[in-house]
Amino acid sequence: MIKAKIGFIVYGVHKDGLQDPMGTPFIDDELVSKAKKSLIEAYTSQGILAYRRDELSKALSAWQKVLIIDKDQPMIKRYIKRAVNKRKNLKRLFGE
Repeated sequence: MIKAKIGFIVYGVHKDGLQDPMGTPFIDDELVSKAKKSLIEAYTSQGILAYRRDELSKALSAWQKVLIIDKDQPMIKRYIKRAVNKRKNLKRLFGE
C-alpha cells in the first residue's frame, strides 16, 4: 500500500535565502504544490489498484481524498462514477 507523508512547514532559512528572524515556521508554496501533486498521484494509484481488485469501497475512498485536495479532477470524477455504477450492478446481480 502506498502511503504519502508530506510536510508543509519549513523552519529556518527560506528557499529564497531569507532568514526567518523569529525562528517561526512559514509555508513554502512550492512545497505545498509538490505535496498536493504527490498525494493526488498516490491516492489515484491506490484507487486504481483497489478497483482492479474489486475493492470498490477502498477505491472510492481513495478517489474522494483526491477530490478533497483538488476538486477539479474530471478523470477522478469519471472513476468514481464508474465504481458507483459497478457497485450498483453487483448489488443488483448478487443482491448484496
